Amino acid sequence: MCNFNGIYHTDSAPDDNDKKTIVFLHGFFMDSRMFKHQVEHFQSQYRVICFDFRGFGQTEWDNKAFTLDDLVCDVINTLAHLGITKIILVGMSMGGYVAQRIALIKPNLVDALILIATQAASDNPDTISSYHQLRDNWNNVIAREQIVNTLLPVIIGDDEYEQSNWKKVWLSYQQENIYHPMTAMTTRNAIDVSQIEQPCLVIHGKDDVGIPLQAAQMLHDALPNSTMVIVEGACHAVNLTHPVEVNAAINQFLK
Repeated sequence: MCNFNGIYHTDSAPDDNDKKTIVFLHGFFMDSRMFKHQVEHFQSQYRVICFDFRGFGQTEWDNKAFTLDDLVCDVINTLAHLGITKIILVGMSMGGYVAQRIALIKPNLVDALILIATQAASDNPDTISSYHQLRDNWNNVIAREQIVNTLLPVIIGDDEYEQSNWKKVWLSYQQENIYHPMTAMTTRNAIDVSQIEQPCLVIHGKDDVGIPLQAAQMLHDALPNSTMVIVEGACHAVNLTHPVEVNAAINQFLK
């Protein structure tokens, strides 16, 4: 557990250069802890690295505006600092937006790409408007609790244990933790993933309303070398709530 230029990450095998490296990038509102089931499952065979983006987890930052491209640079620069030149890259939701951009600008770094509950398209105006209501009302304590209670089932489904865990985390966020990452997300451009030639795995919960299944299908169709797995009964944070199915899909893909 360490950081480079304030960017916090966990590393399951910092002194093991023989294992292949899997890098996990989390979704909005979450942090590296959302991959606890993947770390536990894969760390015996792989060097597993999980990042905390600016605004979330234990990453230290200046509380100023940033873009998705800045998050891309955070990941690339930290991996370079660690001397890592080849990775299997996993991005969930917002982490998927970052992962796709890394694969496009650093194709020699990324051996394979796994995209969980994410999309290549930008958000539509109605979605952006609802996101900005969340962002702009975060300092209102009553509104904050209402927002969190609304989002918990959308992101985590009906898992009461995880709902309780993450509710505490989310309610602890300050305005800048929400404002700047949300702005980075909603100002992103759609990207052309047809240029991503690496093998890709798209994993999506069938009941995801945060990013509808149709968006994942479009992502899968646009990627030239893609496999898709749909997880029955899963909402947005499918790797957290359905780890057995997700880990099995990743295992099969990496074979």
